[in-house]
Amino acid sequence: MHRQPDDSDAIDHIQQQRQQQQQGQQGQQGQQAQHEGPEFWTIEMGEAAFFALLGTPNGAGVARMLASYPQMFGRGVITSAVVDPRGDPTLVWVVRRIEETEL
Repeated sequence: MHRQPDDSDAIDHIQQQRQQQQQGQQGQQGQQAQHEGPEFWTIEMGEAAFFALLGTPNGAGVARMLASYPQMFGRGVITSAVVDPRGDPTLVWVVRRIEETEL
């Protein structure tokens, strides 16, 4: 049975990517100081993980809202996503307002 991917699938994928990146960095740098817990992850527009998150119901809803109601929210573009992986992952979309001169 095929199911629709959701936010938890995207978060799991991002966590796996970040762990692989950290393991690669540790291998290159030798021993690395351990953190007191996970830090926030900023995922910029253009990264595969950004588009994976944008394709989830939470991401698509924000993008649709901005596109459908520019008179209410101003003309904006989603520039990045910030993930707090502690506990239940929290996802925050960063939106930049587009000025008329940029259109």
